[in-house]
Amino acid sequence: MKKIFLFFIVLSGLLVHLHSELPDLEVKEESIKTENLISGMTGKIYINVENNTGVDQYGVVVRYALKDLKTNVVISQEEVKTQVLAHETKTITVYWGNPLYGDYLFSVIVDPENKITESNEDNNAASKVIHVSASDLTVTDITLSNPNPKVDEEIRIIAEIKNIGEASTIGSFKVGFYEGESLIGEEEVGRLDAGAFKSIFTYWTPRIDGSTEIRVKVDLKEEIDEMDENNNTATYTVNVEKLKVFILSNAIDWNLEGENFMAFLESNKIDVQRIFPSNFDSYKNEGIIIILGGPDAYSGVGYIVSQVLDISSINYLRTEGAYNVFMEKDIFTANQLIIVLAGNDRDLTARAILENRNAVLDYIKP
Repeated sequence: MKKIFLFFIVLSGLLVHLHSELPDLEVKEESIKTENLISGMTGKIYINVENNTGVDQYGVVVRYALKDLKTNVVISQEEVKTQVLAHETKTITVYWGNPLYGDYLFSVIVDPENKITESNEDNNAASKVIHVSASDLTVTDITLSNPNPKVDEEIRIIAEIKNIGEASTIGSFKVGFYEGESLIGEEEVGRLDAGAFKSIFTYWTPRIDGSTEIRVKVDLKEEIDEMDENNNTATYTVNVEKLKVFILSNAIDWNLEGENFMAFLESNKIDVQRIFPSNFDSYKNEGIIIILGGPDAYSGVGYIVSQVLDISSINYLRTEGAYNVFMEKDIFTANQLIIVLAGNDRDLTARAILENRNAVLDYIKP
């Protein structure tokens, strides 16, 4: 009888011990994991809550909060109820939609109201600094198809865009090209990976001469959250020149139609300078030279024309009633254009100027 009684006492003690075991819920800094924390995308934060004992726990409250470390403001605070079975780890997934670039403090408290009596009350809270990465778009270079553009010349503006950030852009973005404050063109660039660059271009035709500023801005619509929002613009200062043309003429052809021809060209934003046979050698290597008169023109013009035109053109101009416009390249230097407006006599030279001035303008304008 005594043996049975003693066995009952021992068994009762064991049962009391088993049923009196206190739970122990734990969360640690390393229990907080993150995935895909990129600005503009939906990221995930994983909270792993451990049950260190053999007691199942139901209705466990887990409270978490996000604080922006830049502003020191709590931007989100939520709580969930879950169950954590004995000797298991419960993973809670927190979805973070469209996070912005920066550093945040993520804090977790298990059983924040202390409704569960635990064997260890000091391991229910943890926090971790988490980082949201982003792209960073900038303009690294601006070049022009002609670094010395002329008025009314079509210029290609090329901009090199680079992503110097930590992450790829989520989608496409716009790039704006400006002359001063006026929008010239707008181009779209697709996804750009971190460290990648892309060259894009637009066309620009300057209408006035003088110094002007070309400006290129990435993320024109400001749709992308970036690491640095202050490096999206680059500028390029350029001096636009008038097209320069030199007219060689004697006094006769100049007075008949040459002076009017000069005024016509100037009215079309061309810088015109008259030159003479006596100083022609000083200008013979200029880019565009217009000669008024044929191979027999007075005052030394004819001699210069004979160096420019071939024998068939010279013989043609010595034919009665003949007049025409002749365009010759690379006569005295490379990339040179010489235009001869001439006729068999002074009146036919004047006619050649009048009838062909628009054609000459179209040809010499950029």
